Amino acid sequence: MKFVTEELWQALPNRREALIISFWPQTSLPRSTDLVKRFENLQVLTRAIRNAIAEYSVEPAKRITASIVGSEEVIQYISEEKEVLALLSKLDLDNIHFNNEVVLGFSSLLANINFNLLILAACYLIRLLVMLA
Repeated sequence: MKFVTEELWQALPNRREALIISFWPQTSLPRSTDLVKRFENLQVLTRAIRNAIAEYSVEPAKRITASIVGSEEVIQYISEEKEVLALLSKLDLDNIHFNNEVVLGFSSLLANINFNLLILAACYLIRLLVMLA
């Protein structure tokens, strides 16, 4: 018995071989490494927030407040995806705050901020907010 994906593949026009032995389709679309990195960073941030929420057993229906710290560049593109971040991370859309200023002793790291710091700050602040709630 074939898998559903194989059945769908075979239903497409001009398919001569099984999906399992077919080559991955090639695309002629340009690939922006900067945009790919931004998407990966958003994924990592979402995962970090979800992990912090799970670690502190926040009830599933509860939307939480988040403060995200990062460089101006990171804050710019993460804030542009604020709605997506809120939806995927179960954040309260009206209470997501972005800050590129020093928070809780991160001053020495802020000059050379990278995305790991953003995640660290987000997780730390989420844990703090959950503990205080």
